[in-house]
Amino acid sequence: MPATLSPELRLLTQAASPVSVPGPPPSRALDWDVVLRQARRHRLAPLLSRHLESAGLDVPEEVVGALSLDRQRTAASNMRLLASARPIVATFDRAGVRVMALKGMALLEETYDDLSLRPMVDLDFLVPEASIQQAEELVVELGYRSARPRNEGIVGPRAGKYAYPQLTSLDGAIHVDLHRHVLPDAVFDIGDYWVHSRPSRVGAHLLPDHEGLLLHLAAHFFKDRVRRSAGSLGQLADIAWMAHAAPVDWDVVVARARAYGLHGRVFLALMATNELLGPVVPADALAALRPASYSPSVGRAFVKRRLLAEAAWHPPGYFAAVPGDAFSRRWRPLRRVLPDRAYLEAGYGRDAGPGSSYGRLLWVRCRRALTKLRPWHLYRDAQLNRWMRTVADEGTTRTPV
Repeated sequence: MPATLSPELRLLTQAASPVSVPGPPPSRALDWDVVLRQARRHRLAPLLSRHLESAGLDVPEEVVGALSLDRQRTAASNMRLLASARPIVATFDRAGVRVMALKGMALLEETYDDLSLRPMVDLDFLVPEASIQQAEELVVELGYRSARPRNEGIVGPRAGKYAYPQLTSLDGAIHVDLHRHVLPDAVFDIGDYWVHSRPSRVGAHLLPDHEGLLLHLAAHFFKDRVRRSAGSLGQLADIAWMAHAAPVDWDVVVARARAYGLHGRVFLALMATNELLGPVVPADALAALRPASYSPSVGRAFVKRRLLAEAAWHPPGYFAAVPGDAFSRRWRPLRRVLPDRAYLEAGYGRDAGPGSSYGRLLWVRCRRALTKLRPWHLYRDAQLNRWMRTVADEGTTRTPV
């Protein structure tokens, strides 16, 4: 574990581990406001509540109460989401549409032994490409709104992506994502996921096999680190809990990661899990996945900057795929520098004042950005971005399954 971890983050890494092992006492008094903020930022409030029940720490009553309330809300939200999933799955089954549960729904079914431990914000389903439009129509018939007009094709950023526009229940409480692939930029044949899928014990849907689910979690972790550090420890907890609860064949994980062109991305997720949450992944599996460009120093920089840092990094959107024709792609950087008025009002309207001009809104945005700009961080982030791009691109040469 990195020696630079604050006592607050060290406590969160202990809470995220599936095996509660008492760690050394904090080097100083814990700042419980920071603990609460970081726990919610990393999606760990329920696991922290569980950990503190046996940690032997002197925890303020208000902190215990806040964490307990978060855990109760997680349980209630998950119960509602899973109850909403049942009629969707049943409708698909009657219509002959194959469906596979992904991420949170799959983890709650097999990995976590308590619905209150793992927050879930939406329902993610994998549907065959040939059936995805029918699946969307079936969900709409159940009372959900689609983000695109009926009888129109998909336009905008999701036109060439792996998921259809999100479907939302009429009360806005339930969100459904229909996926045609598990990753937006993957080049492997998703048919392999269907070949290795398993039947669920609680419904008509399918589940990824343990190795496929682990690969999806690890690759999704890498994708999210391109843009944010929030939620990173919660994602590592998913990997650690699954590796602890399921009989994972690590030789299969390595072979399929390399066949899919994901070995560098998967390595970073598994390396970070071992580094922060304990020895979950065998050393030989990590060695077989390690990208050629990896070094311990760049690994430490990745953990520090992309997992644990609260501040935003630069430059944002380095990996962002730009939809549209060459003209649209050419002008995408300008749209980032000069966003539309609605975007500026949402982010900076309060500071600029009601009814502010576009120029004032833009000035407030630039002034706030300048206060956060650190030339050294800019240089290091650009280096790290280039290295992560190298890791992602190593998968362009794939080995056969």
